[in-house]
Amino acid sequence: MQIALFIIGIAVACTQLAVAETRFVQDRFVIGLWNPPATQESLDARYQEIAV
Repeated sequence: MQIALFIIGIAVACTQLAVAETRFVQDRFVIGLWNPPATQESLDARYQEIAV
């Protein structure tokens, strides 16, 4: 029984190490547009404002 618990403990520790090594780290922040700007006038100018 102690050997089984020892093996389970080793398996859990290895799994936690694997998870820690593959943790996602976000290095960029992006704001996206799902919909076009609300105005239809000077649409190119509105997109230029957003791009700046």
